[in-house]
Amino acid sequence: MKLADNKSYDISKALNAKLKDQHTSAICHNSGFNERTLYRAKKGDRVRAQSVKAIAKALGCEPEDLLNQNDVCWLSTRNASLTNPAAINIHGSLSEFIDGVIAAAGILSNKLDQSDLELSIDFKATSLRLELSQLESGIKNYWSVKAGYPDDSGITYIESNDSAELQLELAVERLRMSVTDNVIINGIKQFSYCHKPGWLVVFHKFKPNDFESYVGEQHFLNAEDFQAAFNKWLSGNNLTDVNSGEGNIVLSTDQKELSWNAIEFYRANFGPGGGTIEASVPARLAKKIVSQIRSGEKQLNCITDSKVGVARELGPCEQSVSTY
Repeated sequence: MKLADNKSYDISKALNAKLKDQHTSAICHNSGFNERTLYRAKKGDRVRAQSVKAIAKALGCEPEDLLNQNDVCWLSTRNASLTNPAAINIHGSLSEFIDGVIAAAGILSNKLDQSDLELSIDFKATSLRLELSQLESGIKNYWSVKAGYPDDSGITYIESNDSAELQLELAVERLRMSVTDNVIINGIKQFSYCHKPGWLVVFHKFKPNDFESYVGEQHFLNAEDFQAAFNKWLSGNNLTDVNSGEGNIVLSTDQKELSWNAIEFYRANFGPGGGTIEASVPARLAKKIVSQIRSGEKQLNCITDSKVGVARELGPCEQSVSTY
């Protein structure tokens, strides 16, 4: 973020981190500015750009160092423009904004796996534009979001910030895995429907003080085989916990005789030789799966309507592939 001479700034977070136990009186005396200015800046009052420069000089850093270390906020609009201040929503975190998009997708979709939606994502270093379409009805919603700081003279948008860029990359991945399989990122389709998605199961064995937990994998080329195999295991075994993650389901068990004690489920497509292309587990579907696993019935029927499937033994396979 570039310092603008006609604006004022909250530099409290970066300033307090840099001052630590230094004596403020000595800093002000040696640098020729008022101690009250430093006090105001420390407690979060906005100070003019001239004061930011003086404080930065006293601390031996660049003025921008005091600005970039403050928390970035995210300014978004829905079905409007970032040029219209009245339509802008301010989010303390990008996750807060993404939660809203995922919730909107669940409302817009008529299907549990949300395959009737298409999400187009266009993003740059510190900005994001989303278009969510309901394919059957043609209804569209779109959002714009950009990193910035609201200040006393309006909004200052950020063109470059390492923290904001990383947050944005993680947000795009979360959207890709939590909304629908029909995702286009910067014009590139992320998942092919040459074959319907199957399921990938990754097995772990967690031990005290043991860093490596991976045991193996099992691939199911279709939903019917996965649901049948999982229901067979679920009917005769105990689980200790199950939760939905970002695009996956995580389950743990206390069955001592097993070579694993935790598994992750992902939807995926499998290429020749066992290569995998991850597909999304939309939030609505993940919530339904977790609810059914936790129920007393110990059976899934929400992954596929079909009751026809090969009930294989659930467990790591020698070549990681059960269905080739």
